Amino acid sequence: MSPDDSNDADAASPNASAATGEPIGAPPVETDSLQRRSWPRRALNRLEIDRATFFAMSARYWKLVAGPITVLLIARYFSPEVQGYFYMFNTVLGFQTYFEISIPQAIVMNTSHLWSKLQWSTDGGLTGDAGALARLGSLLRTAAAAFAALAVVSGITLAAVGIWMFSRAESSDQIDWFFPWLGLVGFAVLTFALTPFLSVLEGCHQVRPVYRMHLTREIVGNLVVWGTMAAGANLWVPVFVMAVRLLIEIGLLIGSYRRLFGTLWHAPRTDSLDWRLEVMPFQIRLFLKGVFAFLRSDLMHVLVFNLQGPVVGGQMGLTWTILSSIRNACSSWVRTRVPQLGTLIQKRDWNEADRILFRVGRIAVVVMTALVLAVVAVIVLMNAGALHIADRFLGPAPTFFLAIGLVAALIKEFQWLYLHAHGRSPYLGFSVVGSLVCGVVIVAAVMSHGATGAAVAFALLQAIFLLPLSTWAFGHLRRQWHNDDASAATSVTSTATGV
Repeated sequence: MSPDDSNDADAASPNASAATGEPIGAPPVETDSLQRRSWPRRALNRLEIDRATFFAMSARYWKLVAGPITVLLIARYFSPEVQGYFYMFNTVLGFQTYFEISIPQAIVMNTSHLWSKLQWSTDGGLTGDAGALARLGSLLRTAAAAFAALAVVSGITLAAVGIWMFSRAESSDQIDWFFPWLGLVGFAVLTFALTPFLSVLEGCHQVRPVYRMHLTREIVGNLVVWGTMAAGANLWVPVFVMAVRLLIEIGLLIGSYRRLFGTLWHAPRTDSLDWRLEVMPFQIRLFLKGVFAFLRSDLMHVLVFNLQGPVVGGQMGLTWTILSSIRNACSSWVRTRVPQLGTLIQKRDWNEADRILFRVGRIAVVVMTALVLAVVAVIVLMNAGALHIADRFLGPAPTFFLAIGLVAALIKEFQWLYLHAHGRSPYLGFSVVGSLVCGVVIVAAVMSHGATGAAVAFALLQAIFLLPLSTWAFGHLRRQWHNDDASAATSVTSTATGV
């Protein structure tokens, strides 16, 4: 059985969902058992929310529930300048994802393809095709070694960049930021090194326990935030949070999956995976797209902070955090199903893969649209009531434009999650050129109209420029790849039967 066999007994079958005994995304079946379920359970079924998605969404929406408390505590215990540094810490630390060079996505994709030939052993390890097991072990060992080196490089780089940036900002000599920043980077380096292990778990369809861990991490993290804020920790707050995150992730890996990783680490080296030929082409394309994607959104946060100061930067950071939390929660509808999509695509079950994507994607976009418009409405009401806390957010207009851009970005994300589940990432040149265009427009918008200009530019670029291009590429590639693979399969069948 799986290490999570109390809840994931069905995961022993490579054809089963990671969360239920039915295929992920399957439409609810009207049986007597289903009718006897409580109405919340039936509602979740109709919204295509399986347990993995529930945990993933709960972790994201918990931020929205906890957000108002955090905002009140920030207003109570942080000065506007400290708020600016607080959110800029998170922004700069977010650049650590670029040092992943898209290895986690490549791990999940390759693992989900290999998983179709593997299953859980009775002792919590893996069994099945010897070649697939050896290749998965090779994948894990190579990725772990790469991440150990990348963790060190990212730590040195981020520490230096942060010191340079924060020392140049307004009020830098009045804010205690130096040692908190170094402490935050130190713990972030350690959590970064665990990334390939978590990615392998997702690829092995252990999505539910991974996202349950995320939920636990978010809840405990917020409790730490509130307690340390009230204790006057100021910019040490994120340091404590990162330390807690590290402990929780280590607990999952060692406590529940020690045998799994032992099996993979000591797997035979008779059939090693050729990283350079089988992983790197896909990984490098994702990485280059991700690097230039910085120009599409993250750039505007850095520019606003440096050109308009930490106060406006803090407003941008808080507003963006709330809206992007909604976007990330809604992306869980499809993101938690990526391993299943990869397995279905490996088996050429196009119809089921398409059905999952379009059904759950449609639900996610509708829900996100409703929620971000609700956020805009709340900010309108706070400004109309002249509430003091409204000064901590951007105004209604820039918030509305950021919301539009993020909804468009969600649709694009779903399209490319599906395409990447095929193990391919085309149109690199077009992606780079598009990102460069976005960067130029955003720089001009921020320099001429500040945060409002950045929000308007972001919305127009995402909804009018990038989304139509992405939709065309999605439709074209989906038809081409599926038709080509279907033709190849027919040719093989005809040859085998002598036709």
